[in-house]
Amino acid sequence: MLWWISPRGLLMAEKSEVVVKSNRLVEASYRLNLVEQQIILFAISRSRDEQLGLSPDKPVTIAASDFAQAFGTNETKVYGQLKEAMGDLFDRSVTIYDTDPDTGKDRTVTTRWISDKAYIDGTGRIQLTFAPRVIPYITRLESEFTSYRLEKISGMSSVHAVRLYELLVQYLTIGKREWALANLRESLGLTNEYKGNNHFKKRGLDTALAQIYHYSDSRVSYT
Repeated sequence: MLWWISPRGLLMAEKSEVVVKSNRLVEASYRLNLVEQQIILFAISRSRDEQLGLSPDKPVTIAASDFAQAFGTNETKVYGQLKEAMGDLFDRSVTIYDTDPDTGKDRTVTTRWISDKAYIDGTGRIQLTFAPRVIPYITRLESEFTSYRLEKISGMSSVHAVRLYELLVQYLTIGKREWALANLRESLGLTNEYKGNNHFKKRGLDTALAQIYHYSDSRVSYT
């Protein structure tokens, strides 16, 4: 499949928190639900916005009120949603494909996203600490990284739309990207869903594209 992506003007926002990831992490294999994905992206952007830095012994604090404002969710319910999502996120893994620095050979690394979680009841706050193996793919970004404004995905209700946007936006300057259908399915975590290709395109891709067009500043199509 050949995909095309191009900018379609600028969407202005009062606050522009930035998500930055190594391209290796963008291309990694993982599956998160929407709230789990939002937690990861918000934690990345918040740590950069407040210049906190990331380390294995420094948790990121997320206030439910800030999270609700960023993603336009119900503030009265969001703390419970965050606690529930954090319980599942603690067990989630991500598989990253990179190069072993000692041998130069291809390497497959599987790690948890976070190493610990905490709930601060009575304050509406949660805390998470990124796993040591993940942190370099968020902080050591001298080259080959992808960045975008958090507001570009904050209105999306499809986790596949968020994931597809990330996978495509790193090719924005090139304007196109080619994918084998099986690889795209794996990247979106849809290997075992939407079995027929037409079903996959209609339910998996076209719904995601509609949200990308509506909420982001990019125009995306495929052939």
